[in-house]
Amino acid sequence: MIRLLADENIAGLEALPASSVCVSSMAGRSIGAEDLDGIDALWVRSVTRVDKSLLSKANVAFVGTATAGT
Repeated sequence: MIRLLADENIAGLEALPASSVCVSSMAGRSIGAEDLDGIDALWVRSVTRVDKSLLSKANVAFVGTATAGT
């Protein structure tokens, strides 16, 4: 089971297969290092700053973004 933390404003989170993905969501601006405990994947938008301070103690294997443009 993949444990995914996602920005709550990403459309379609409810369509992810519950049999293989455990989805938690919250406001992207509020995601902090303490929220990544036990999380395998992080899916954010441009409002979340993903840097060393966010990921330093996390075991996140994948970070994805749901953004478009330049």
